[in-house]
Amino acid sequence: MKLRNVLPIIAIALAGGAAAQTFESNGVRFAVEGPGEVAVVERHIDGYNAYRGVVILPERVFFDGENYAVTAIAPEAFAHSAVTHVAIPNSVVRLGEAAFAGAGDLVGVTLPLGLKEVPDYCFAGTGLESVAIPEGVEALGDGAFESCDLLHTVFLPSTLRFIDHGTFDFCHTLAEVYCAAPEPPLAIEDDTFARLGGIDLVVADDEVADRYNDDAVWGNRDHFTVYSGAPFATSLLPGAEDYRQDWQRVEMRKPLDEFLAFKIYNEADELVAVTAASSFYLPATDHDAAFTIVPTTLIDDADPITFVVPSTTGLDAVDDETVEQRMVWQTARVWASDGLIHVSGNHYGEWVNVFDLNGTLRYHRQSFNDDIPGLRGVYIVVVGRYATKIRV
Repeated sequence: MKLRNVLPIIAIALAGGAAAQTFESNGVRFAVEGPGEVAVVERHIDGYNAYRGVVILPERVFFDGENYAVTAIAPEAFAHSAVTHVAIPNSVVRLGEAAFAGAGDLVGVTLPLGLKEVPDYCFAGTGLESVAIPEGVEALGDGAFESCDLLHTVFLPSTLRFIDHGTFDFCHTLAEVYCAAPEPPLAIEDDTFARLGGIDLVVADDEVADRYNDDAVWGNRDHFTVYSGAPFATSLLPGAEDYRQDWQRVEMRKPLDEFLAFKIYNEADELVAVTAASSFYLPATDHDAAFTIVPTTLIDDADPITFVVPSTTGLDAVDDETVEQRMVWQTARVWASDGLIHVSGNHYGEWVNVFDLNGTLRYHRQSFNDDIPGLRGVYIVVVGRYATKIRV
């Protein structure tokens, strides 16, 4: 079953169910699921899913005198929307099938720590370049990341036991899998990684590598080359920008070819998030709060980085549009449409270099708001010190 068929099937299955009480709060639509619990559901305006940009979901929401815990994201809740980054709180324990399917602008997601599975087609057709599956997840569903055209690196936890049919089908740019599971997760032979090849598989040590090499799927050299993990260092430097009155956007500036995950600890040294998004959002409180950010592959950790979020009195309140404008005009903006790569933003006179995935330079000139024709496929576009991966 491919992505194009799954959404109508889910819609038919849900059509016969009783309508739940729904309400909106801060631009997010919720449906009451039971006493004290709600799920995030789709928000349609004029026939379109209206979610867009950055969405930071709350752990709790108040409505009509009731205090609800946000415990689920419903099937198709963000499907075919224009979301770019989604932070899912740790109160969420269930994701619905195809919850983000077809959200092609989605480049960053932080999954909740209490999750047990990533269901069928959950992130199919999104723009994710890397994703970290948190500890506790035991299964990845059918087509969970199918047709993620830009997916390069996946971090899998030690708890993973099962990977279903076509989980990474058509992810042709998948190049790295870090798997912390001491035993090879059960995967469907000749299907789970069908049509994929040249993937570097990194595991804990030589003994674990032997187990993976002996496995019919993971040891298939048409798909994988197995390596043992090793300690690593990184020169990451976090940048920051105020986002609304009570959040700060943190961007981990890293070398172009370096994909890492991050463990984030609060002041009490409690793990609050694991993410592979290059930018994520930390809450501000009534005092300066120190977070510890640990670059990781889920197999090995680098040295921790301390990052202080200023108190709410030290943050400027800005709306989504202002944040979006800052992000565009402080760097180059790169996107593709109609067979062209477009470059705009505050970058006049910077050098624009376009590389294919083999590292071959395909375009080189100084930039003055460019439209670059004649390229098809996936490319790395470097404008000055700003780099992005894009499909034309």
